[in-house]
Amino acid sequence: MKRILVIDESEIVRETLALILGREFAVSKRTLGAQGLSFADSQDAVDLLILGVSPQHGLGVPQALTRFASQLPLACALSG
Repeated sequence: MKRILVIDESEIVRETLALILGREFAVSKRTLGAQGLSFADSQDAVDLLILGVSPQHGLGVPQALTRFASQLPLACALSG
């Protein structure tokens, strides 16, 4: 079964995505946290990362996301 990791500061967003996607995928949820992105406890192998980041988390997001994505078997980075 494909694994999806949902990281978002909103519990409602995490729960909604887990409810919708959980029918066909194994969904793990993590809070974004007050200090921003922290992937240290994300040792689970995932096939898809859904990341919700508000602008207030600043410039550290791309670096932390790049470090995390480099651990995935296939990484693709999109920036807007």
